[in-house]
Amino acid sequence: MTEGDVRVTTPVRDTGKRKLNSHFRSEARRTLFAGDNYYRSVLSHLICGLFSGGALYLSFYAPDLIKTVFGGSLGEESTALLSASVNTVLYLVSAFLFFAFFSGVYLLASAMKDEPDTAEGDPDPADLSMMLRPVGSHRSLSRTAGVFIILAAELALAVIPAVYVISRVSGTGIDPRAAAAVKIVSVIAASLLSLFFIILLVPMPYALEAEPDAGVLELYRKSAKAAVRGAFRCVLMLLSFIPHLILSVLSFGVMFFAYTLPYMTLSMAKLGEYLYNITYFERKKTDEQA
Repeated sequence: MTEGDVRVTTPVRDTGKRKLNSHFRSEARRTLFAGDNYYRSVLSHLICGLFSGGALYLSFYAPDLIKTVFGGSLGEESTALLSASVNTVLYLVSAFLFFAFFSGVYLLASAMKDEPDTAEGDPDPADLSMMLRPVGSHRSLSRTAGVFIILAAELALAVIPAVYVISRVSGTGIDPRAAAAVKIVSVIAASLLSLFFIILLVPMPYALEAEPDAGVLELYRKSAKAAVRGAFRCVLMLLSFIPHLILSVLSFGVMFFAYTLPYMTLSMAKLGEYLYNITYFERKKTDEQA
C-alpha cells in the first residue's frame, strides 16, 4: 500500500457504542499478535518514550548545571531566571518530541493488519520506520509542528481558565468546602475539554492517508469532523481500559508498556478508521448512488 492509497474496509454495523467498541478491541488484539506486530508496537512505544523523555530528564539537572556554570558571573535572580527559561524550552522540546514520535507510533498502528495484504517480497506498510514519517521530511515536520501548535493552543484554552479559577477562588472569602468544590469542578471541566481536543486527532492518520498533500488546516478539519460524531464513543473506549490500567499499576508499569499501551493505541486506531470511513467514504458512496 502506498502513501496515497485509500484504505477500504468492510463496513461495520453500528450495534451500540459498547458492542462496537468491543469489536474494535477484538480486532486490535488480533492485529497486535499477528505476525511481528507485537514487537513493533512495543518497541515503537519504547522508542517514543526514550526520545521524548530525554529532554524532560535534562530539565531536572538544568538548574544545578546553570548554577555551577553561571553562578559566579550572574546574580541569584539572573541565574534563577535563566534556569526557568532553559527549563521552559526543554519542556516545550520534550512535549513536541513526544507529540511527533507518538504521532509516528499511532501512524504505525493504523497501518498494522491482522494478515498480510501485499504480495510476497513487497515492503510491509507497517514497517517500523513509519514512526519517523511525521519528522521524515521538511513538509512532514512542518505539518506535524502545525498540528502540535493547534493542539497546544487548544489545551492552553482548556487549562488556563481552570488554573486562574483555582488560584483565585481561595482569596474570594467563600466557604472552604465551596472553594474545594469549585476547584474540583474546574479540574474536571479542564480535563474533559482537554480530552475532547485530543480525541479530535484520533482519525488523523486516515485523513493523511486519503489526502497526503493536504495542508495542516484541511487535515485537521477532516480529522475533527470525523471525530466529533464519535467523541463519546472514544471516551467509552478509553474508560474500558481502566481495569487494564489498574493491573498495570499493580505490575509496577511492566504490563502498561508490554501490553496495555500498545493495545490501547491499536484500539483507538481501529476506532479512528471507522469514524473516518463512515464520515467520508460511506457518505461519498451514498451521494454517488443518489
